[in-house]
Amino acid sequence: MAKKVKESGLLLFNLTVPSPQIKQEVYIPLLSCNRCNEVETHMTPNCPHPASFTKCSECSSLEHTFRDCRVQDKKCVNCRGAHSARAMRCPVMREVLEQKEEQLRSQRTQPNTPHQETENEEDRKDTDDTSAETSSDEEGSENDELTIHIIKRDSDDWPQDKTYATLQKGFLDERYKIYHSGTEDAETVARWVKKHKGSLSAYCKSVDLCCPWCNMHYLLQ
Repeated sequence: MAKKVKESGLLLFNLTVPSPQIKQEVYIPLLSCNRCNEVETHMTPNCPHPASFTKCSECSSLEHTFRDCRVQDKKCVNCRGAHSARAMRCPVMREVLEQKEEQLRSQRTQPNTPHQETENEEDRKDTDDTSAETSSDEEGSENDELTIHIIKRDSDDWPQDKTYATLQKGFLDERYKIYHSGTEDAETVARWVKKHKGSLSAYCKSVDLCCPWCNMHYLLQ
């Protein structure tokens, strides 16, 4: 709901609040004990006091709980200030909350680790290579230098399972590959590939594109 309001704004009776003026806050939970009312030390199940222990969160009395409190003067358990132990204006509560908010901000703005930076650099390099190849493909095939491999079906190098993963794993040393299982000679196939390289680039992750003569598979890594 908060995300939708932040994106599209809010219509409140006759008042419209535009989305840029809406800030979505992150809920930050604070540890607190309902038995002794201490903050950020432990939860109620881990309280060192026995289950019969009572301490009022309103006046710090050990005689009753907040349900039975009749005292007008408040006294905080944590800072001894004139307010309830649950009041968000308590300096102890505010300090803890600010520390957690700062931790959250530092996590959001934390720089990439060397491993992440390496991965990002590799991703950018792959993107640049792909863009360069696409631009080259669009220019035509007259000046293309294309490495062609022709592998006959009866060759020992022909993979039994003709899937993209198998072909990619077995032939990572070259950039462009043609797997030819027919009777056409290598020169004829090479000319056909160079002529149609622009259209073939659209099938860069496919091994199911066949040449006009036979079951030739094209793979662009």
